[in-house]
Amino acid sequence: MTAVGKILVFFNLIFSLIVGAFVVVVYISQTHWAFEYNDLKKRYEVADASNAAYQTELKKASDYAKSFNDQVLRDGALEKAASLKPDDDQPTKLKKIRDVITAALADAVTQKGAADDARKQLEDTKQKLTASDAVATAKEAEVQKRQEESKMTRELLAAETKKNLEAVVALGKEHDDAVAQHILAASAQARMTQLAEENDRLAKDNQKLMAGGAGTAPVSAPRKDSANAPTVNVQGRIREVDPSGLVRISLGSDAGLVKGNTLEVYRLNTQAPDLSKYLGRIKIIQVTATEAVAEPVRKTSGPLQIGDQVSSKILGG
Repeated sequence: MTAVGKILVFFNLIFSLIVGAFVVVVYISQTHWAFEYNDLKKRYEVADASNAAYQTELKKASDYAKSFNDQVLRDGALEKAASLKPDDDQPTKLKKIRDVITAALADAVTQKGAADDARKQLEDTKQKLTASDAVATAKEAEVQKRQEESKMTRELLAAETKKNLEAVVALGKEHDDAVAQHILAASAQARMTQLAEENDRLAKDNQKLMAGGAGTAPVSAPRKDSANAPTVNVQGRIREVDPSGLVRISLGSDAGLVKGNTLEVYRLNTQAPDLSKYLGRIKIIQVTATEAVAEPVRKTSGPLQIGDQVSSKILGG
């Protein structure tokens, strides 16, 4: 090969390298443009998506604002609570409402704290009541036991009281019998005295009869102090004593008394039976339905007093 051919080959190689370089540059430029295009396309897509999301959020915000105005501010309660004004813009309204809500939340927290405290107190009270119930159950059992013991004590006391009453009744009967016996003895003594006097009188009448003969013997008149007891057994008291010796008693015709009946008079002393005494006999001279007036048939063994007992016969006689 000649020198010219070699030169041409060399230039041909150089031009080939230049063309290859241009090809590479063009390829790189096209490739970079495609990347940039794709990146720009993606950016536009992101911007569109962002714009769509913004529009969606804007619509939601608009719908929320409309719903807020329709539902929250419709009755005017929140508007009044937040002191909203017609000329307030939306941010101002939201701030006022947020302040009201914040205050309500704070109050709710306070109320929750108070409710928690009340709940805790309720739990404490329940625990105390449970403990109190246990104590009350124990006390109820103790009270039941005490009641049973008290019942037994009452039964024993009733039995002892019955025995004591029976003993008192027996003692009282013995006491009354002693009083009656004392009065009977006094009455018997008085009757013996009367009989002795009657015997003396009869002896004197006999002496007169023997001295004067049968034709001149006096006829003995009925004795003024002879007994004429009522047909029924009666017992009463002296209500009034007259200085003249007459007495008013608590018995009358309703009790079976009639004029001329005689009653025995005596004074009881239950504390000291030896001081009980037979006083004598009285005769009814005037009778009403509930009372009677009587006079002593003879001198009594002591002055009659209000409260002295009168009866158709002496107790135990």
